[in-house]
Amino acid sequence: MNPLTLHPIHIENKDFVELHKILKSYQSQKIFLLIDENTKEFCLPFLRTKVLAFKMIVIEIKSGEINKTIRTCETIWEQLLLHQANRNSLLINLGGGVLTDIGGFVAATFKRGISFVNIPTTVLGAADAAIGGKTGVDLAMYKNQIGVFTKPEAVIINSGFFKTLPIRQVNSGLAEIIKCALIANNDLWNVLRERHVLQIMDWDHIIHESVRVKMDIVSRDPLEAGERKLLNFGHTIGHAIETYSLRNDDDALLHGEAIAIGIICESYLSVKKISLTENDLNEIVKYIFNHYHSYNLLPESIEDLIELMVQDKKNTDEQINFTLISRIGKGVIDQFVNLELIREALNFYIRYINTTD
Repeated sequence: MNPLTLHPIHIENKDFVELHKILKSYQSQKIFLLIDENTKEFCLPFLRTKVLAFKMIVIEIKSGEINKTIRTCETIWEQLLLHQANRNSLLINLGGGVLTDIGGFVAATFKRGISFVNIPTTVLGAADAAIGGKTGVDLAMYKNQIGVFTKPEAVIINSGFFKTLPIRQVNSGLAEIIKCALIANNDLWNVLRERHVLQIMDWDHIIHESVRVKMDIVSRDPLEAGERKLLNFGHTIGHAIETYSLRNDDDALLHGEAIAIGIICESYLSVKKISLTENDLNEIVKYIFNHYHSYNLLPESIEDLIELMVQDKKNTDEQINFTLISRIGKGVIDQFVNLELIREALNFYIRYINTTD
């Protein structure tokens, strides 16, 4: 079996029992804890109460997609060197998707690889970024251009951290759960559509169902040779919009906010290109706009977005490659869409926000 196929995922409510087991096994080695200013303030105090018996060397970086760069990795590598980390050391990544992406990449490349554990503190991290073995950083604001597939020793999910999040961050993570529902779990979609995110009380169940979708797919295709491409639904257009916003907006879109727009546009493509019904499209669009503010996407930005999509790492032979959905709960990979239809999908979003505002 490919060593990247599976890694342990533990959804824990209280006492970090599995984390204790892992830390105990590294007690004779140096243990490092990677945080940012947000997890330092809101999450680290809680974690410390659970792992007081273990000595950890803390490394702090700045939060945000804009800091998901090789320069940030250099800062972490230098700190690891300074504190004499070796190949038997352990790195614990405590944070959201940006931090676990960076931390995993740093661990995979430092001295050709050290062990790491992800403790996602956001809905986005727990549902998507911290699991599945993808790591990486951005290059020239192009998303995830530098990275490796690597396996964490474990992912420890504690939904208690979600209570520290502003609603905007919760919604950002919700987009990845919506994606998983739309590509492979109609039952999860039915659970979501019956309530607003503020009415979700049992996050453990929602995260478990979303994680199950992702890990079922990853277990069959760990290196994205085929089926794992299903997880890209909403991301071809979504990543382009995210990068465009980072470059042009003072208050840039969060990852999930951009992916939500991508889901709308790529659902439109699913109607035009394959067999998604208009009723399903309307249901998806209505649910997303019930959770996300509209983004002032201007017609003159469309060609810039097309240019960004051309750089997408999923493309083949200079064709823009999409994952679409034939129905709610059924994703379809390797759908090549011409530029005119992509423009039409972006204009669909623009027309929608202009008629509903």
